[in-house]
Order: sequence, then structure tokens, then C-alpha cells
Amino acid sequence: MTDFPRFDGFDPRKPLHAYLILTPGLLAARSAAQALCLALMCERLSDTAQPCMNCRACRKILAGTHPDVMRLGQGKVSVEDVRDLRAQAYLAPNESERKVFILENVENFNVQSQNALLKVLEEPPQHVVFLLTALSKSGVLPTVLSRVCVLSPSAQGTDSPQIAAHLLGASASEEQKARLALYLELYEDTDADTLSPELIESAYALAYNFYKGIQTEIVPLLPKKREDAQITFRVFMLLARSVAVYKLTGGAGQSLPDGEDFRKICARLSAKRAAAYYELFEKAYLLTEDYANTNALYAYLAEQL
Repeated sequence: MTDFPRFDGFDPRKPLHAYLILTPGLLAARSAAQALCLALMCERLSDTAQPCMNCRACRKILAGTHPDVMRLGQGKVSVEDVRDLRAQAYLAPNESERKVFILENVENFNVQSQNALLKVLEEPPQHVVFLLTALSKSGVLPTVLSRVCVLSPSAQGTDSPQIAAHLLGASASEEQKARLALYLELYEDTDADTLSPELIESAYALAYNFYKGIQTEIVPLLPKKREDAQITFRVFMLLARSVAVYKLTGGAGQSLPDGEDFRKICARLSAKRAAAYYELFEKAYLLTEDYANTNALYAYLAEQL
């Protein structure tokens, strides 16, 4: 992680006690929260607020071993989990000047858990910073929202429509350009120079058919090359994320696909089901680095589907 995302309203030298990071998906949320955590805890922060990535604190955060960084929300969260977090928050840091608590998917916390969290947000310890992440504000209690500073990563893919148009050529439809642009905006780390628009289109077609229930046996149709599989999984994640956003916001979410196919998927899938698909294909995406070949990965995926 060398490119620190830009957040208006965030100063790691003078942080507020709590932030809510709104991102388009779990990977983006984790990346953003990690970046902010590094900036908050870095022992040699640059003049431009960039974490050094080499000090003791940065190395421990990257390794997941820093004793003053706690995470909650990657699994099911109970009221007891939040109460334990509250108790930990009031303890002094172990080796840093502050503690950072990363709470993922806060919109999935139930009302009781969010209310339990509210108590520590109302009277936060001086040495603690809370980093909450969510897909949408709609699932976060207004009382919680009123006590956090909402952050959204500054868009780095502002040229995505132009890049998409250049890659696809003049003969491409506006719908094709919009789909590719949406992919580029969501996955800003994409190397556009080596990206295959044909692969993106085929991945979209397969994902649409799967989510509409037309094509249920997708494993034999997935690409064999690891890099192509990663792009395909990202498209599946993108569509699942878009459906969840559409459902959670009542259609008010930005950067959503358009067209009859997308509306059919939204009519068929609930927000919970879409989120479950997102998590499944995100795990498959992450596992592409762990499996020696895609055959073993696809065998695992077939079991899950």
C-alpha cells in the first residue's frame, strides 16, 4: 500500500474521535481503514501525512500484530462483542500514544449492538480513534451518524469514462462504456493498459446470467488464467455490491448499473443475499493468491455454490 487515499476532513495529527468510512465494497473499506490506521499510528509520518510503512508501528499494523489496533465486524457481531470493545477502549494503550478500533460493516450491526456502541461514542476516551466502515449510511442509526465524521475516499478514477471510451473504441455502445467505466472507478488499481475489455464484457454477461438465475453452473465457464479469474470475480463482486447498495438506499446510490438486466437482478435478490454473494466472490478473489492453480480454487467454489 503506497498510495494513500485522499479523505477530506481527515488529519492524522489532529484526529477526531470517530469516523465513518463509506466505500463501495469490503475490499475498498478494508484498504481505506488500513490506510487511515497507518497514518494515525505511524511513528514517522511525513509532512504530507503519508505513513512511512517502515517504522515499528507500521510494520506491526501491516502484519496484523499491533496490540493497540483492534478489529471487529469481519464476523457476526453481538452486543457482548461491543461491550468488550468498550471495556478495551478505556484501557491505556500498550505501546502507542493512541488506540485505533476498526469496526467493519457497521450497517450490519443490529440495533442493540449499535446502541451499545453509541455509549462509547458519546463519551470517548481521549486516546482512542474509532474507524467505522459501511456500504451505506441507510443501515447506520441516526444517533451513531450524529457522532461520527463521515468520510468518502476522493475519487481517483475521474477519467474512467474517457478511458473506457478509448479502450472500447467508437463502435461500443454507451451501456458497454458505462459498465467498463464503473469497473475502473470501483477498482482504481486496474492497469488500463493491459486490461481486456472483452474479458470485462464476458464477465458481466456471466455475472448477469448467474444473478438472474439463468446460468447456475458457472464454474465450468470461468477463465482458467488466474489474472482473468481475478477480474471475473471482481465483476461478480461489483454487481452484488451494486444490488446491495440499490436495495439499501432505495435506488438512490450513485454509480450503479442501469438497464433492464440490472433491475431484474434487484427484483430477484435481497440486500442480504447480494451481500452474501459479494462475500463469497470476494473470498474467491482473495483465495486466488493462495491456490496453486485455478482448478483447486474452482473446486472449492463449486462446493460453496
